[in-house]
Amino acid sequence: MKQQWKLVGLILALQFALSIGAVADEAATKKAMVAKYQLIQQAIQNVDSEILEKQLASNFVAKMSRKRTQNRAQFIASQRVLFDAIIEVHVATLRINKVTVGKNRAVVIVTQIYDLEVEDVQGRTHRLKEKSVCRDTWVQVSGQWKNTVYEFVSGSASIDGKNVPM
Repeated sequence: MKQQWKLVGLILALQFALSIGAVADEAATKKAMVAKYQLIQQAIQNVDSEILEKQLASNFVAKMSRKRTQNRAQFIASQRVLFDAIIEVHVATLRINKVTVGKNRAVVIVTQIYDLEVEDVQGRTHRLKEKSVCRDTWVQVSGQWKNTVYEFVSGSASIDGKNVPM
């Protein structure tokens, strides 16, 4: 009987130690996600698409609005076109709403707010504003967090004050 209580005590101690480790891992993952989004926000403010590209996993998929999807190469190409058109970044804010942590995986709900001055192909200047919510899935690959899925959840955009479909 005494031996059983020792075993129960050992099991409880082990579960407690593991739960502390899980909480520490979750806190470390959340901290890593905050750092990632600060880096991404800075890259957008500095109009540096290379930093964004480095965050994407090789199997990255973007699930855009209206059921459109892009693979990594297509997404990078579309981002480069946008970044090439940016004249000035007035606002680029990324706000983490929620982080859900799993084993080597994190799902992050983010609100994105952009106010950009862009140039079209005719050389005309426009004001592009966007506010959207997305769901990003990150996985840990060789000790580094990489974005595997970007999923548009909701949002609105305008060009020169006129609403445009996202």
